[in-house]
Amino acid sequence: AAQPTRTSAPEPAEPAVASPAFEAATDGELAALDGLPARGGTWRIGGRDVALTNLDRVLAPGAGDEAPPVTKRDLVRYLVRVAPVMLPHLAGRALNLVRFPGGTDDESFWQKDAAKGTPEWVTRWREPDPPDRRPHAYVVADGLPTLAWLGNQAAIELHPWTSPTDAPAEPRWALVDIDPGTSTTWEETLVLARLYRQAFDHLGVTGVPKVSGKRGIQVFVPLRPGYTFEETR
Repeated sequence: AAQPTRTSAPEPAEPAVASPAFEAATDGELAALDGLPARGGTWRIGGRDVALTNLDRVLAPGAGDEAPPVTKRDLVRYLVRVAPVMLPHLAGRALNLVRFPGGTDDESFWQKDAAKGTPEWVTRWREPDPPDRRPHAYVVADGLPTLAWLGNQAAIELHPWTSPTDAPAEPRWALVDIDPGTSTTWEETLVLARLYRQAFDHLGVTGVPKVSGKRGIQVFVPLRPGYTFEETR
């Protein structure tokens, strides 16, 4: 395997904080969303008209009185409220989407190419021609309107590339995926995560853990520009 040409530890990336470059939806925009009928309608958000449909469709079941069902309207509202924190992770990166049109209790599917009917104002990025398949034209989330549109697509999982679109061959994160088997307990998964942390501490490397959305833990190692995917592997 190729060896990295830089032997010093990469400088850690800046911590994730709300960015002043991205604003959340205003109270007036949220009120307009709440006022749309169940069948949907046109919503003016971030200077764009976004077509929303089936806003009261349940995407995730509730858990009694303490946790009511989550509707598509709830998802759209959530995305445009957390935009200042979420968009810095997504802007300038191609998105792989996992869509749940029938809700989380129904079938989901992965989507790479921008779907037919995607509005013209949604930013797309066409990857350089790969050697073994056709290139994809990915959606890039760079503002409130696109987040609202993704919510309307029931795109509950947003998976950005680890490299930016202006340097697609240079990842900004190396990833350790702790993917447990069906019989592995959460406590056993934590043991593995702590072993990785000890190894990273020994090497002087920063690792940032986050849950995968299922049963595993993903550990992200921030990289400065210049590394290739082969070197991170």
